[in-house]
Amino acid sequence: MSEEETKPSFVYGTEEGTYDVTQLPDEAKQAFQLLVEVNNEVNGLNRRLSVLQAAGLHLNTVMQDNLDDSALVATDGDSETEEN
Repeated sequence: MSEEETKPSFVYGTEEGTYDVTQLPDEAKQAFQLLVEVNNEVNGLNRRLSVLQAAGLHLNTVMQDNLDDSALVATDGDSETEEN
């Protein structure tokens, strides 16, 4: 495979086509690097959010499984209230 046929290491795709980032102006190269970093951070945060949501669901299940009527207290919204 000749040098001209070598696939570029960094590409940016649009509806119009795929661009070799190394052949773009320096401003575009810097923007591409930041875009990669931003996308990686977003992906990491989405994974973290998924873990936290799963943990929240599990902890809520643990709470629901351990509720006991003896711990039930009256609140302002209850129709029955305890009188002293």
